[in-house]
Amino acid sequence: PSDPDATAGGEPGSPEGAEETPTPEPTPEPDNDPVVQLTGEVYGIREGVKLVRCDMDAGTALATGSVENTSAITGDIALMIIWEGTDGSTVGRKTFTQVAVDPGDRLDFELTAELPEPATACTINARIGTIE
Repeated sequence: PSDPDATAGGEPGSPEGAEETPTPEPTPEPDNDPVVQLTGEVYGIREGVKLVRCDMDAGTALATGSVENTSAITGDIALMIIWEGTDGSTVGRKTFTQVAVDPGDRLDFELTAELPEPATACTINARIGTIE
């Protein structure tokens, strides 16, 4: 007896020449460093950041610049560059840290992220305190 659902040369129930539906590619995860927690006296030092370069294209993105301890304390610097996507989501986040930075000291930074999609903005977060 023959299977009424079978077609010549095909699997039962599938028309000849039918193709499988491709599985969609998974959405790449953002290249995110963990957020550095500071304790004790914590001060914003965003005004001490000079961003020289921040690439926005998908793929390898470079952010370079310098950060100055504009506070009155010696402390640990935590600087984050956040690459934002079109909907405001984070498509990359990289962190530069340095411990025991004296007031007035300026440090250069270079951060690299793998962006799964183009960014529309680079946001800077810079603080000084004590790294946990």
